[in-house]
Amino acid sequence: MAATNNLRYHLVKWLRPPLHWTKVNTDGSFIPDSRDAAYGGVIRDNEGRFILDFAGKLGRCSITHAELWAVWHGVYLALDRGFRKVIIETDSQTLAL
Repeated sequence: MAATNNLRYHLVKWLRPPLHWTKVNTDGSFIPDSRDAAYGGVIRDNEGRFILDFAGKLGRCSITHAELWAVWHGVYLALDRGFRKVIIETDSQTLAL
């Protein structure tokens, strides 16, 4: 991590899953004042090729709920399309523990 003018940044790089695996990247969003939340994600193969994306509005809920809904929906879509070797990637520290 580096700092410039009191700003911090951290380079994030997408890593391919192993051969014959699929990766689901998910994220949730939340507006504290209104408590409105949404979720989304993308599914890619081991070459990084796009398979599908998904997104939705959840209405009023917590950020943890939004993050969890994104993971659940991504897993559901991957399994529904026949993928059985699936890696889930989320930035939620709560869900990753």
